[in-house]
Amino acid sequence: MVEFNPIVSVWIVLAVLVISTSVLLWIEWRRALRYSALRLTAVVLLTLAVAGLFLKPGYYSSQSNEIILLTPGYQPAVVDSLLRQNPSAKLIHLQQAKPYRNSELLESYSKFHFLQNELCCVVGQGLPIHALDSIKKKDFVFIASEPPDGIIEIALSQPIYPHQDNFVNGVFKNPPPETWVLLEGPGGVEDSVFLEGSGHRPFKLSFKPKQEGRFLYSVRTKTKGTVVYVEKLPIYVQHPDTLSILFVQDYPTFEIQYLKNFLSKQHHKLTLRYRLSQSMYRFEYANTGSRPVNNLSPEILDQLDVLVIDGESLQRLSRSEAAAVNESINKGLGILVLSPTNRIDNALFPFAQLVVKTDTAVITINNKSLNLPALAQRVKKEPDVVSITENQSGLLSGHRYKGFGKVGFQFLKETYRLTLSGDSIAYSHLWMPMLNGISRAKTYNGKIIIENSPPVYPDNPVSVKLISRDDDVQLDVDSISWPLQEDVFIDNVWSAKLWAGEPGWHSLAIASGNAEFYYVSAPGEWQSVAINNQITANMRVSGSGVEGGDKQEDLVRKEFNPLIFFLLFLLSAGFLWLVPKL
Repeated sequence: MVEFNPIVSVWIVLAVLVISTSVLLWIEWRRALRYSALRLTAVVLLTLAVAGLFLKPGYYSSQSNEIILLTPGYQPAVVDSLLRQNPSAKLIHLQQAKPYRNSELLESYSKFHFLQNELCCVVGQGLPIHALDSIKKKDFVFIASEPPDGIIEIALSQPIYPHQDNFVNGVFKNPPPETWVLLEGPGGVEDSVFLEGSGHRPFKLSFKPKQEGRFLYSVRTKTKGTVVYVEKLPIYVQHPDTLSILFVQDYPTFEIQYLKNFLSKQHHKLTLRYRLSQSMYRFEYANTGSRPVNNLSPEILDQLDVLVIDGESLQRLSRSEAAAVNESINKGLGILVLSPTNRIDNALFPFAQLVVKTDTAVITINNKSLNLPALAQRVKKEPDVVSITENQSGLLSGHRYKGFGKVGFQFLKETYRLTLSGDSIAYSHLWMPMLNGISRAKTYNGKIIIENSPPVYPDNPVSVKLISRDDDVQLDVDSISWPLQEDVFIDNVWSAKLWAGEPGWHSLAIASGNAEFYYVSAPGEWQSVAINNQITANMRVSGSGVEGGDKQEDLVRKEFNPLIFFLLFLLSAGFLWLVPKL
């Protein structure tokens, strides 16, 4: 629709236009000259040109205000394709990204608050994770670039305890030919793995810390014998929880005696009960005082973390003891059944068993094949059964939830042979994941959760969640008190955001004594992992959140070029001046 922006009143211009046009048309009509029709047309065009100069006509057109954000690693061909689809889109680039054509620089992430309604596309490696938090309407389209080659994922098994097998899992993208990945600890190389082939190659490295504390391991990558790069891997080895374990057996065995010695060296509190007669027992203790357990009462069981019992003893429990054990399991007790029989009550052993022909089992631990004696039965694989040890014939050890507790089983026998042969790592692998996995969950007055995925760089935000029973809770960051914000929906949950300081270890602590540690990496360390984490975070949040609806469009007024009216005036007036001379 045509609208005017007149220099003077429209009515004045129209009145003058009508009068002048009528007079000029009458004059030209009276003149005895050739080209009458052309002269009359020239008069009309002349007056219209004058009117156009005074009225300044124009029109409104819709113009998209969508923004395409260019981040590091974007592909120019992708940007060209987006511009062909939306030529009026505006290009903005981050400081770390190269400018493209007439793209404007985004000087600060804080300006996203004003641009979030117009942001339609993010191209490249995406926005930093902390910048995504400032965008409420995450309805943009993210076109990701490929992460760089190298280690793009790294994760540690948690928690990490001394004298136990712990693992580093990672993914190497497009490893060069003859690539080795080595894990080096304070005592030298702990483990290594050879990678071959292209694409995303997963790897797994094991290590066994000798003491608790904070350490810096190294992940080295060698290609054809040459070290390509070295990355620092911060590892926090926690003090293991001390378990209170009761063994109930008909008679002493080498298996239990070696297991007792192994666990006592790790300072677990052990009580062993052997049956001498119908109502007489012999007891042994390790790291705990003398406390005879003649009856499995609820009071006794509530003080235990794990009950280890053989199948015959479990079957021989009285009704009251079986009921007490069942109730304690539902309340959180972990029970490990050794050599279970087919006559055990399903309430205490909720597993479907299979009979096999062999009384041995071949298993693989740390890439080593082991042949151990085993019961001629297995447990069927089911979705809710957690496998600890298995082979092709079925599950040899594992556990499942029962109420708030867990019931575990162990079909392997004479595992003490591994310690006699000096393979304490394999022996630990068979028992500690089982005992820690089924033990009663510990209750804490407070728990600190660091929500950031490593690596964390200096001056980047660190999100912390705190769960505490205390109403008056205080968080100390490197011994400095830090403010907390309580969750408005969930009781006893607080959150805090702090900024990472200098590279190195940093501590978080609360008054109850619970502490967590996080490591700040130097800029440039684990760059491939950081970029891959950023791409993953952008892919996860893009197109989600509050629905933004259609992008807004601006109406822009565009005036007809006054030069058109001026040239039309000159041509019309020139023709009228030239006609009498023809």
